[in-house]
Amino acid sequence: EYWENWKWTIVNGWVSDPDATEELLLENIQLEREGFVDHQAQGVFATAKLSDESAKNVIARELQGSWTGFANIYGKNPLAIIWPNGGFGFRPVEAARQLRFKMGFTMNARGPIMYNWVPLADAIDLERPSFIPEGLINDPLMTLPTYSPQEALMAIDTARVIGKEYSDYAQANKEAEYQYYETVCEPEYSPIPSP
Repeated sequence: EYWENWKWTIVNGWVSDPDATEELLLENIQLEREGFVDHQAQGVFATAKLSDESAKNVIARELQGSWTGFANIYGKNPLAIIWPNGGFGFRPVEAARQLRFKMGFTMNARGPIMYNWVPLADAIDLERPSFIPEGLINDPLMTLPTYSPQEALMAIDTARVIGKEYSDYAQANKEAEYQYYETVCEPEYSPIPSP
């Protein structure tokens, strides 16, 4: 439906498992070529979970191995790492940046991403202890929240409410934001262009 109505592709995390069957590889290559699926990297082994405690060779295997395996299969470099089993940390994020990953997706369903806002947490959420605090890593693009397919449908209304509240807030503070830009930013970045 999303493809037919809006040409939205499905983003699929691809585990570059060296034991993947030829049939699975060919099916996914075909989906990629048809434009239905945009595969992105998700490690090498389905059981891996990265953290700051992971050995350097495990981080390298899961990130570099995923990058290389992905490029060999799909003929393109991945833009994103979907953190294998949701595990990440300072060291894995740093390694992913060195490998030229542009963004990373966690398994933390914290809320919608907006133009200049990514929901992050600095401490463990006692109601959702499986969520790894990503705020202290200080790299929001490498710790983006996601919803599982099962959660997404239920979360869409919450995302709409948050988006509406943000829009209302932005409209109410528009003049103050313009004045701030004129005072702080305009000398360096030039005036805001007229619409």
